[in-house]
Amino acid sequence: VALCVAQPPRVEHGRATQPLALTNSTLAASMAAAEGPPEAFTLKGGERVRDSMQHLIKGQLDIYYPPVLVSYATGTRDTKHGHDRDVDAPGCGPGMAYCMSVCHQMDARGIDTFSGLHVPAGTNWEVFLLKLSSRFAQCKVLIVIVTPALFKSLPCLKEIYTALTSKTKIKIIPVLFEGPIPDASEQWSMIKPGDSETLLMLTKVQESFGKLNTIPSPPGTILGQPSLMNRVLDDVQLHLGMSAGQTQHADPVAHSTPVAHSVMDGEKGGAQGRAKVQPVVAPPVHSTRPAAPATVKAKGNAKGNAKGKAAAPSSMQMDRANGEGDFPGKISAYRMQGCWYCCCYPLGQAVYYKKAHDDNRLLHSGVVFIFFMIPLPFEEERHRNVGTARHRKIRSYTRSLNPTHRTTTPRRPGANKRVC
Repeated sequence: VALCVAQPPRVEHGRATQPLALTNSTLAASMAAAEGPPEAFTLKGGERVRDSMQHLIKGQLDIYYPPVLVSYATGTRDTKHGHDRDVDAPGCGPGMAYCMSVCHQMDARGIDTFSGLHVPAGTNWEVFLLKLSSRFAQCKVLIVIVTPALFKSLPCLKEIYTALTSKTKIKIIPVLFEGPIPDASEQWSMIKPGDSETLLMLTKVQESFGKLNTIPSPPGTILGQPSLMNRVLDDVQLHLGMSAGQTQHADPVAHSTPVAHSVMDGEKGGAQGRAKVQPVVAPPVHSTRPAAPATVKAKGNAKGNAKGKAAAPSSMQMDRANGEGDFPGKISAYRMQGCWYCCCYPLGQAVYYKKAHDDNRLLHSGVVFIFFMIPLPFEEERHRNVGTARHRKIRSYTRSLNPTHRTTTPRRPGANKRVC
């Protein structure tokens, strides 16, 4: 199965890239049409999937704590894992396609996710556990992609156990992509009687996770009933306090110039070679990725939307013309997320990072240099002025929920520039 989609290029560090943006509907339809998982994964196909997933991360990985995490097992089909021949390249397998399917559909609904595929090369996979349960973790939902390979993966066992024992209540949703589910005695059979710590995890997971109903119920699978993914997505949105079926951070980009990307390369009958690429035009992707850096200049008490000195890419121009949801000309806070430099004469300058809490709220944190010499760390929350692209400072976070206590700071001559 070869999948292709169309998406306009994204500008990154001054150069255009071609990220993959694969929607769940396209992937699920292709898998369902094949009545099974992708035929084969090559190393190149696996790298394309990882690149696609890592483009979903907003801002810096170290401070990215999304509300939904996805646990999956790669499920490499080779002789080492009980198959009669080597189908997939090392480290690749159908579990990657299933995880990508879930995460991209979540992204289309404005939900940030994280999985092992989001972890870049050279980073310990256990960063997943920090996003799942740590002091700064904001995880509310763990989606577990259930396949036979899941019950052979110790990292998956550890991830599920961490969610079950987290101090914050995490909702676990098992989604059945492949069957059959092995008997309890055959699950994680590599654990030995003397492995006390791992045995403790196994017992807890089988007692709690084993009692949860999967979507769909066996022997049905998502591959056979792809429409049931909507039920999963609706359940997640309701648990996060969103309206079921709601799409956020809409980016009405028309895919007028298809750019095809092969995700999986085929290997049939042991013969190596690329599968024939059949272009699949995906429905409009609701992107939550930041656009190209823009320079914003403000003078005196000028009012109105921020004006960019540099020409924005066509996708951002379209956003400004049609708006990103609430009103014409709205610029999502997610597009402003990144590193910024500010010069406010004669008071000083600042370097700081803008982090988007949601579509209308930003958190600024960094260092201001008073009179261009004295460094002073700061952190401030800013909320959008209703109906504009501007955000005003909230002096007290504890008061920010009460509109009567919101205050603004008079504007002074100065300029802001996004640097990364």
